[in-house]
Amino acid sequence: MRKQHCLTISAWVRRQCERDPAEYCRVRCGCPSLPLVFSNSAPFLPVAITGLRTGTNAFLDADGKRWARGCYVPAYVRRYPFILMENTEQQQFILCVDEESGFLGEDGERRLFDDDAKPTEITNQALEFCRAYHAQFEATQNFVEELSERDLLTDNSTEIRLCR
Repeated sequence: MRKQHCLTISAWVRRQCERDPAEYCRVRCGCPSLPLVFSNSAPFLPVAITGLRTGTNAFLDADGKRWARGCYVPAYVRRYPFILMENTEQQQFILCVDEESGFLGEDGERRLFDDDAKPTEITNQALEFCRAYHAQFEATQNFVEELSERDLLTDNSTEIRLCR
């Protein structure tokens, strides 16, 4: 049985969300369709539960290849196949892409750089999205750290038994 942290809603949380509507949106937007728990070790971060069996996602379509219509798709998923990696030596971030994702196409149909070695619109959009994602991730870390410091996260556990 795994322990997860449950968010205790209080007047303080509501005030914090009123002060930072973007943070409220990050935590709340996924809630109507995605159950959220908090990881059970520091840093305590919200995690969406997508299935009850390992390797399953109840929010995918019948083919199991795309998120079902009308479901909130977390930014972590939407940013794929791109990610920012931190280069701590140079104090900068590098935009990385999963070349095996198939996103770029077999013949480089979706190019990252034009003939003049300048970023294409795809690259610029991916970079902007990943920057925004990283900023939101840091804001979420700070928000949840404050929740933890104020003891607003409590240990809770649930046991679910599934029929085969």
